[in-house]
Amino acid sequence: METEALERLPRTPMWDQYKEVKRQALQSLLFYRMGDFYELFLDDAVEASRILGITLTARAKDESNPVPMCGVPFHSATRYINRLLGAGKRVAICEQTSDPATTKGIVKREIVRIVSPGIVLDQDEIEAGRQNWLLALAPSPERPNTGSFCALDSSTGEILYGCWDSPEDLQGEMAILQPREILARESLVGSAEWNRLVQTVGEEYFPCVTPTPDFHFHPGTAAEDLCRHFGVMNLEGFGLSAASPELGSIGAAWRLLRDTQKLGTLEHVQPPQPRNRQGLVQLCESTIEHLDIFPKAGQAAHDSLFFHMDRTVTAMGARQLRSMLARPLSQRETILERQDAVKNLVEHPSLRQRLKEHLSHVRDVERLLSKVGLHTASPRDLKALEEVFAHLPAIRSALQSHAHASLLQELEIEAFQDLHGELSTRLRDEVPATTREGGLFRSGWHAGLDELISLTDDGKDFLLQLERRERDASGIDSLKVKFNRVFGYYIEVTKTHLSKVPPHYVRKQTTAGGERFITDELKKFEDKILRAEDRRIALEESLFEEILRMIGARSQEILTTAKNLALLDALCSMAWAATENGWCAPEITTDITLEIESGRHPALENLVGRDKFIPNHTRFAQDRLLFLITGPNMSGKSTYMRQVALITLMAHVGSFVPAKSARIGLVDRIATRVGASDRIGRGQSTFMVEMQETAQILNGATSRSLVVLDEIGRGTAT
Repeated sequence: METEALERLPRTPMWDQYKEVKRQALQSLLFYRMGDFYELFLDDAVEASRILGITLTARAKDESNPVPMCGVPFHSATRYINRLLGAGKRVAICEQTSDPATTKGIVKREIVRIVSPGIVLDQDEIEAGRQNWLLALAPSPERPNTGSFCALDSSTGEILYGCWDSPEDLQGEMAILQPREILARESLVGSAEWNRLVQTVGEEYFPCVTPTPDFHFHPGTAAEDLCRHFGVMNLEGFGLSAASPELGSIGAAWRLLRDTQKLGTLEHVQPPQPRNRQGLVQLCESTIEHLDIFPKAGQAAHDSLFFHMDRTVTAMGARQLRSMLARPLSQRETILERQDAVKNLVEHPSLRQRLKEHLSHVRDVERLLSKVGLHTASPRDLKALEEVFAHLPAIRSALQSHAHASLLQELEIEAFQDLHGELSTRLRDEVPATTREGGLFRSGWHAGLDELISLTDDGKDFLLQLERRERDASGIDSLKVKFNRVFGYYIEVTKTHLSKVPPHYVRKQTTAGGERFITDELKKFEDKILRAEDRRIALEESLFEEILRMIGARSQEILTTAKNLALLDALCSMAWAATENGWCAPEITTDITLEIESGRHPALENLVGRDKFIPNHTRFAQDRLLFLITGPNMSGKSTYMRQVALITLMAHVGSFVPAKSARIGLVDRIATRVGASDRIGRGQSTFMVEMQETAQILNGATSRSLVVLDEIGRGTAT
């Protein structure tokens, strides 16, 4: 705009304050709180009105330099902000931070939160079963086509970091993470190097790029900030050192979160975790896409493997299952440990059912704690946590009584009975949506609050008595004593009875149907009751903040239990899917073998009906490592190849598989090239896509890799 348009604004206290605030958020649309509305001005207003489809008007429209303006009601602002985030915009929220009733001059305002596609305001708008990743990228200046990254999900507090050794490595990570926003050094964005990286990886993985000051990527500053927040002397416990290349990208992501969430304590943020590939089966972008592991845009969800394995009852469990499918295990011991847990749950249906009943009451603890850490939690969020705590003892008891698999026995499920006791003692059974509505706490818990509640409740009795007395004294049977937030308390008299109004009534307002009056007695009552209401709400908000601090101080303990609940739900989901679909536990071996008896496609068998699906055998061995499959069109060749790859993947996840029996040797990579499509956004024809994917597969394949190639060269129409 921006600075030039700001300088042309009138020199008034209001505009001077606006300019000061706007200069702090030049890259964002500024929601500037004025009474019951958020107002936008200048280019912000033009852009927002276009995206939101709301009226663009002007302030000082009769003067020589009218200021473009639009606005949205504060109570429904979240809906509009989410639409702006969906359009890839950043939004700075500026609130009134002083009381208009006690402030002389202009009310103080400041930015309290900045939200963007990667750091959202309303977590309820995020798809429950998916992460919302912000990804900071730091390409290496010394080694072309390499670099480090940090993925941060503000809605769960997770921080992951790692390196990439080629654009294909980065592409694979981004295909799994599906980031909503990308951070990069502002000196890099737009350069030839950056454009080559985006073109190679794929523009679809860069939906919203935020140029960030280069010094935000400084590793020394990042180390200091992280040590200070987590209360540690160094970062070695997180797998980091002063020389770690990932520190710069971690620092940039952390600083953005810290600087944009000024009201939050960020106690929900978890220590950074390395996202290494050791112990995992490698899946490239094309494999994830070709095997339909997850639902894709424009495609029915039931075509995906995830749909047919997802029996989770919690959002955390759905995210955990998604992560497990995207990162299969390559170590036999860890695979069998997970498979043994699934088998334990399959063989004990009563345990599985009991866990399902209690897990179904577990809300998204990770995101609830995020709200606590960001200070956006509502009274109902705390009631949701109270319900979670209420079911933890039963979940722990069920595992202790019936779980014999080591993975299930080792799950740390704390009961948090002290926190449950505090919440259930303090909060009412039914709480309002916001603290401003009042009525959060039970009576008998806080003497000072009980006194204020008594004052307001006694006031209701006084109003009823006053209404009866005034009706009797005036002879106006329809006289009513009412209240609204704009005019306060008043006596309402219809037009037909205005001649009976006593002389001591003072007119307050004229309406279409009559008049509103005030009396000295009602005015004194109003002053008393409103002061009591204000004090009650202020005290309740203070007590609510006290609970948030109490929960926040235990965030990391609660998060540990939350992660174990997510894993338990994912394991139960795999057990339910195995039971419902008649899957078997595969034998996992270390030799080069792949034997599947009566294998079935996990999605297709449910779509066409298990009785109509024809099972197929597979026999790979040391002396039979290559199969060439031929046959007419629509005979099931592609389905069979996908089926073998999916069964192999499921076995490495620790799941049961759709077969009568299976013996599966460990693989280090599953690589597929199935189907033909172009990538116009990357400037690649269908044939070019096929050749590049095939070259990538062959260059990365080892003797332990499962490779599936379907009709190479079909893009040439041969």
